[in-house]
Amino acid sequence: MMRDFFKSLKSRVGYFFVFFILTAALLTGQVYAVPTISSTSSGWTRTIDSTDLQSGAGSEINQIIDSATNQTLVVISGCKNKWDNYRVDVRYTYGGTLPFQIWIKRTGTGTGSNGTAVSGGDTFLLVTTSDQTFFNGNGDRNNIPIQYEIQGCELTDGTGTYSNIIIVLTCVNTP
Repeated sequence: MMRDFFKSLKSRVGYFFVFFILTAALLTGQVYAVPTISSTSSGWTRTIDSTDLQSGAGSEINQIIDSATNQTLVVISGCKNKWDNYRVDVRYTYGGTLPFQIWIKRTGTGTGSNGTAVSGGDTFLLVTTSDQTFFNGNGDRNNIPIQYEIQGCELTDGTGTYSNIIIVLTCVNTP
């Protein structure tokens, strides 16, 4: 499945953007069910073209470029019960310096059994190369919608392809 995902990384012109790997982690020394994080959708490929110009040829690129509000649908599963708490961290990996910023937010709560919930992450968060808390939750949840945003693209960045930018979501048990 991941091989097919990465085979889809093709672009003619512009910026390739936002691919994610979903992983799970367990705090050492704690005995909890290990929730896993996965996705029911693919990443986001975005080509910057003339439709992204502020006012036609010769103008600057729009400063904010958004994905669909449900670009990625995240699934949290494997919780012991609806009281099993977790935290989802986010960071990106890339083999160089990006000339733009990557932002992420959770646009809904998805679905789950009565008593399960997610909180936080409902405003755009600047994604960096260091893990930071994205949102928290308890119990299994399905189809939590995620949106991405690119900020700060400049014409002076030139043409090029920024591929294999990987958004890493890590699910960590919390007491």
